[in-house]
Amino acid sequence: MFRQCFLIVVVMILQEHALLKGASISSGYTCRHGFIRLNEGCYLFENTHPATWTEAQNYCLNFGAKLVSVESAEEHRAIRSHIMKYSSAFPLKGLWTSGNDIVHHGRWEWASTLTPIGPFTAWGTGEPSKPDPRYPEQHCLQYFTYAHYVYQWDNFDCSKKMHFICEQGAEPSVIGL
Repeated sequence: MFRQCFLIVVVMILQEHALLKGASISSGYTCRHGFIRLNEGCYLFENTHPATWTEAQNYCLNFGAKLVSVESAEEHRAIRSHIMKYSSAFPLKGLWTSGNDIVHHGRWEWASTLTPIGPFTAWGTGEPSKPDPRYPEQHCLQYFTYAHYVYQWDNFDCSKKMHFICEQGAEPSVIGL
């Protein structure tokens, strides 16, 4: 009896520890420290080190992650809900994703998977915008969080410093931690 109670207390303490670190314990998979579990993936919403698109990509790689590729409506809804819930934590008006048309102008693809964007998309009205001499470097995809494009996609200048979202798969864990 004492042994069973002791094990239950240990499991409860370990579960509490996992929850404080942002880990999900319900499915036996967890995310690395700093990443949060949304659906089947782990995401890092970086809001303290604005970076250019290339810098953001390298930052994610340093964590064994990649800039996010939003490939389904379900994933988009989960990310959008998180951004909306914590909108005050993102003072800049956009977050980088891995979407870009750097290699083939007009052909948008996810850098993290090297696949074309679609069939699901969340482009704002009129986006991606056509090349404009005033904004020649709008080849990177951001979640726009301002004005009439709230939580939709927008092509933006890759050299601008923005917040960003890293993504990696959840890792199997022992007893759900």
